[in-house]
Amino acid sequence: MASLVWPDHCLLCRSFLDQPDERGVCRECLAPLRPRPDTVVCPRCGYPLATPQALCPPCRGPAFLFDQARSAGEYAGALRELIHQFKFAGASRLAGPLAGLLADTARLDGDLPAGACVAAVPLHPRRRRQRGYDQAELLARGLARRLGLPHRRLLRKVRAAPPQSSLGLAERAANIRGAFRVRRLRRGVPPAVLLVDDIFTTGATVNDACRALTEAGVETIHVLTLARVPLA
Repeated sequence: MASLVWPDHCLLCRSFLDQPDERGVCRECLAPLRPRPDTVVCPRCGYPLATPQALCPPCRGPAFLFDQARSAGEYAGALRELIHQFKFAGASRLAGPLAGLLADTARLDGDLPAGACVAAVPLHPRRRRQRGYDQAELLARGLARRLGLPHRRLLRKVRAAPPQSSLGLAERAANIRGAFRVRRLRRGVPPAVLLVDDIFTTGATVNDACRALTEAGVETIHVLTLARVPLA
Protein backbone atom coordinates (compact mmCIF):
# COMPACT_ATOMS: atom_id res chain seq x y z
CA MET A 1 0.00 0.00 0.00
CA ALA A 2 2.82 2.41 0.87
CA SER A 3 4.31 2.06 -2.62
CA LEU A 4 0.94 3.06 -4.15
CA VAL A 5 0.75 6.18 -2.01
CA TRP A 6 4.40 7.19 -2.48
CA PRO A 7 5.91 5.10 -5.29
CA ASP A 8 9.65 4.59 -5.37
CA HIS A 9 11.59 5.56 -8.48
CA CYS A 10 14.87 4.57 -10.05
CA LEU A 11 17.64 6.91 -8.96
CA LEU A 12 19.27 6.62 -12.40
CA CYS A 13 16.52 6.80 -15.02
CA ARG A 14 13.74 8.19 -12.75
CA SER A 15 11.22 5.57 -13.88
CA PHE A 16 8.73 4.30 -11.30
CA LEU A 17 9.57 0.97 -9.68
CA ASP A 18 6.66 -1.44 -9.75
CA GLN A 19 8.41 -4.77 -9.07
CA PRO A 20 8.72 -6.11 -5.50
CA ASP A 21 12.47 -6.75 -5.87
CA GLU A 22 13.29 -3.27 -7.21
CA ARG A 23 14.69 -0.97 -4.52
CA GLY A 24 16.13 2.36 -5.61
CA VAL A 25 17.21 1.18 -9.07
CA CYS A 26 15.30 -0.56 -11.84
CA ARG A 27 16.25 -3.89 -13.41
CA GLU A 28 17.14 -2.26 -16.72
CA CYS A 29 19.66 0.12 -15.12
CA LEU A 30 21.11 -2.54 -12.81
CA ALA A 31 21.65 -5.22 -15.47
CA PRO A 32 24.63 -3.54 -17.24
CA LEU A 33 26.39 -3.14 -13.88
CA ARG A 34 26.54 -6.87 -13.14
CA PRO A 35 30.12 -8.22 -13.25
CA ARG A 36 31.15 -9.99 -16.45
CA PRO A 37 32.85 -13.40 -16.20
CA ASP A 38 35.05 -12.64 -19.23
CA THR A 39 36.69 -9.54 -17.71
CA VAL A 40 40.48 -9.94 -17.46
CA VAL A 41 41.71 -8.94 -14.00
CA CYS A 42 44.80 -9.16 -11.84
CA PRO A 43 44.59 -12.53 -10.06
CA ARG A 44 45.55 -10.93 -6.76
CA CYS A 45 43.72 -7.61 -6.43
CA GLY A 46 41.17 -7.87 -9.23
CA TYR A 47 42.26 -4.72 -11.09
CA PRO A 48 40.95 -4.80 -14.71
CA LEU A 49 43.70 -5.52 -17.23
CA ALA A 50 43.79 -5.02 -21.00
CA THR A 51 45.67 -8.31 -21.48
CA PRO A 52 46.34 -11.25 -19.15
CA GLN A 53 49.48 -10.88 -17.08
CA ALA A 54 50.86 -12.29 -13.85
CA LEU A 55 50.20 -9.30 -11.57
CA CYS A 56 49.24 -5.67 -12.00
CA PRO A 57 51.84 -2.98 -11.09
CA PRO A 58 50.57 -2.32 -7.51
CA CYS A 59 50.70 -6.05 -6.69
CA ARG A 60 54.35 -6.19 -7.77
CA GLY A 61 55.22 -3.66 -5.07
CA PRO A 62 54.55 -3.79 -1.31
CA ALA A 63 52.43 -6.81 -0.59
CA PHE A 64 48.74 -6.49 0.17
CA LEU A 65 47.67 -8.43 3.23
CA PHE A 66 44.61 -10.01 1.63
CA ASP A 67 44.66 -13.21 -0.40
CA GLN A 68 42.34 -11.91 -3.10
CA ALA A 69 40.30 -8.82 -3.90
CA ARG A 70 37.50 -8.37 -6.39
CA SER A 71 35.25 -5.44 -7.33
CA ALA A 72 31.90 -5.48 -9.08
CA GLY A 73 33.00 -2.75 -11.49
CA GLU A 74 34.89 0.44 -12.11
CA TYR A 75 34.17 3.54 -10.07
CA ALA A 76 32.60 5.45 -12.94
CA GLY A 77 29.29 6.19 -14.64
CA ALA A 78 26.10 4.68 -13.25
CA LEU A 79 27.85 2.60 -10.58
CA ARG A 80 29.60 5.67 -9.22
CA GLU A 81 26.29 7.56 -9.12
CA LEU A 82 24.57 4.74 -7.20
CA ILE A 83 27.42 4.56 -4.67
CA HIS A 84 27.28 8.33 -4.22
CA GLN A 85 23.51 8.17 -3.59
CA PHE A 86 24.00 5.23 -1.22
CA LYS A 87 26.73 6.91 0.84
CA PHE A 88 25.92 10.60 0.78
CA ALA A 89 22.24 11.04 -0.13
CA GLY A 90 20.58 8.72 2.39
CA ALA A 91 19.60 6.09 -0.19
CA SER A 92 20.05 3.14 2.16
CA ARG A 93 17.43 1.24 0.15
CA LEU A 94 20.16 0.64 -2.44
CA ALA A 95 21.85 -1.80 -0.04
CA GLY A 96 19.84 -4.71 -1.46
CA PRO A 97 20.62 -4.35 -5.18
CA LEU A 98 24.23 -3.35 -4.48
CA ALA A 99 24.71 -6.38 -2.23
CA GLY A 100 23.38 -8.40 -5.16
CA LEU A 101 26.23 -7.08 -7.31
CA LEU A 102 28.70 -8.16 -4.62
CA ALA A 103 27.16 -11.64 -4.50
CA ASP A 104 27.49 -11.97 -8.29
CA THR A 105 31.12 -10.89 -7.97
CA ALA A 106 31.85 -13.41 -5.22
CA ARG A 107 30.40 -16.26 -7.27
CA LEU A 108 32.56 -15.55 -10.33
CA ASP A 109 35.59 -17.27 -8.81
CA GLY A 110 33.71 -20.40 -7.82
CA ASP A 111 34.13 -21.88 -4.35
CA LEU A 112 34.32 -19.55 -1.37
CA PRO A 113 36.95 -20.06 1.37
CA ALA A 114 36.08 -22.87 3.78
CA GLY A 115 34.63 -21.67 7.07
CA ALA A 116 34.22 -18.11 5.80
CA CYS A 117 32.02 -15.47 7.34
CA VAL A 118 31.16 -12.01 5.99
CA ALA A 119 32.37 -8.86 7.77
CA ALA A 120 32.44 -5.17 6.95
CA VAL A 121 35.17 -2.56 7.04
CA PRO A 122 33.30 -0.36 9.53
CA LEU A 123 32.89 3.37 9.81
CA HIS A 124 34.05 5.18 12.92
CA PRO A 125 31.08 5.51 15.33
CA ARG A 126 31.06 9.29 14.89
CA ARG A 127 30.79 9.02 11.11
CA ARG A 128 28.11 6.37 11.44
CA ARG A 129 26.01 8.66 13.66
CA GLN A 130 26.40 11.49 11.15
CA ARG A 131 25.32 9.30 8.22
CA GLY A 132 22.63 7.39 10.06
CA TYR A 133 23.92 3.99 8.95
CA ASP A 134 27.12 2.19 8.01
CA GLN A 135 26.98 1.48 4.27
CA ALA A 136 29.57 -1.32 4.37
CA GLU A 137 27.69 -3.01 7.22
CA LEU A 138 24.45 -2.95 5.21
CA LEU A 139 26.29 -4.44 2.23
CA ALA A 140 27.89 -7.14 4.36
CA ARG A 141 24.56 -8.20 5.86
CA GLY A 142 22.93 -8.35 2.44
CA LEU A 143 25.84 -10.30 0.97
CA ALA A 144 25.80 -12.82 3.82
CA ARG A 145 22.09 -13.50 3.25
CA ARG A 146 22.60 -14.00 -0.48
CA LEU A 147 25.56 -16.36 -0.05
CA GLY A 148 24.12 -18.25 2.92
CA LEU A 149 27.11 -17.36 5.10
CA PRO A 150 27.22 -16.06 8.67
CA HIS A 151 27.63 -12.34 9.16
CA ARG A 152 29.88 -11.18 11.98
CA ARG A 153 30.93 -7.77 13.28
CA LEU A 154 34.64 -8.47 13.64
CA LEU A 155 36.20 -5.03 13.42
CA ARG A 156 35.84 -1.65 15.04
CA LYS A 157 37.38 1.59 13.87
CA VAL A 158 39.14 3.12 16.84
CA ARG A 159 40.54 6.23 15.22
CA ALA A 160 38.60 8.75 13.13
CA ALA A 161 41.14 9.33 10.37
CA PRO A 162 40.62 12.32 8.07
CA PRO A 163 38.98 11.54 4.70
CA GLN A 164 41.25 9.63 2.33
CA SER A 165 39.92 11.12 -0.92
CA SER A 166 42.42 13.98 -1.23
CA LEU A 167 45.53 12.04 -0.16
CA GLY A 168 48.24 10.34 -2.19
CA LEU A 169 49.29 6.69 -1.93
CA ALA A 170 51.84 7.03 0.89
CA GLU A 171 49.70 9.58 2.72
CA ARG A 172 46.68 7.27 2.63
CA ALA A 173 48.64 4.40 4.18
CA ALA A 174 50.00 6.62 6.96
CA ASN A 175 46.61 8.25 7.55
CA ILE A 176 44.75 4.98 8.11
CA ARG A 177 47.51 2.96 9.84
CA GLY A 178 46.31 1.45 13.10
CA ALA A 179 42.72 2.63 12.64
CA PHE A 180 41.12 -0.82 13.02
CA ARG A 181 41.05 -3.35 15.83
CA VAL A 182 39.33 -6.71 16.21
CA ARG A 183 36.46 -6.81 18.68
CA ARG A 184 36.32 -9.19 21.62
CA LEU A 185 34.95 -12.32 19.97
CA ARG A 186 33.00 -14.78 22.09
CA ARG A 187 32.87 -17.29 19.26
CA GLY A 188 36.57 -17.04 18.48
CA VAL A 189 38.32 -15.95 15.31
CA PRO A 190 36.98 -17.35 12.01
CA PRO A 191 39.48 -19.09 9.70
CA ALA A 192 38.38 -17.06 6.68
CA VAL A 193 36.65 -13.73 6.06
CA LEU A 194 34.92 -12.11 3.11
CA LEU A 195 35.73 -8.50 3.91
CA VAL A 196 33.28 -5.95 2.45
CA ASP A 197 33.78 -2.28 1.65
CA ASP A 198 32.27 0.10 -0.88
CA ILE A 199 35.28 1.41 -2.86
CA PHE A 200 38.81 0.15 -3.42
CA THR A 201 41.12 3.07 -4.24
CA THR A 202 44.72 2.33 -3.23
CA GLY A 203 43.86 -0.53 -0.88
CA ALA A 204 45.19 1.31 2.19
CA THR A 205 41.93 1.08 4.14
CA VAL A 206 41.23 -2.60 3.49
CA ASN A 207 44.90 -3.38 4.06
CA ASP A 208 44.79 -1.94 7.57
CA ALA A 209 41.60 -3.87 8.28
CA CYS A 210 43.37 -7.00 7.00
CA ARG A 211 46.32 -6.25 9.29
CA ALA A 212 44.03 -6.31 12.33
CA LEU A 213 42.37 -9.55 11.18
CA THR A 214 45.60 -11.39 10.41
CA GLU A 215 47.14 -10.31 13.72
CA ALA A 216 44.08 -11.80 15.43
CA GLY A 217 44.60 -15.12 13.62
CA VAL A 218 42.42 -15.00 10.50
CA GLU A 219 44.11 -17.18 7.88
CA THR A 220 42.33 -16.26 4.63
CA ILE A 221 40.86 -12.90 3.59
CA HIS A 222 38.96 -12.20 0.37
CA VAL A 223 38.05 -8.55 -0.13
CA LEU A 224 34.86 -7.61 -1.99
CA THR A 225 34.09 -4.03 -2.98
CA LEU A 226 31.48 -2.44 -5.19
CA ALA A 227 33.92 -0.42 -7.27
CA ARG A 228 37.59 -0.06 -8.09
CA VAL A 229 39.07 3.37 -8.74
CA PRO A 230 41.20 3.39 -11.92
CA LEU A 231 44.94 3.65 -11.40
CA ALA A 232 46.33 7.15 -11.95
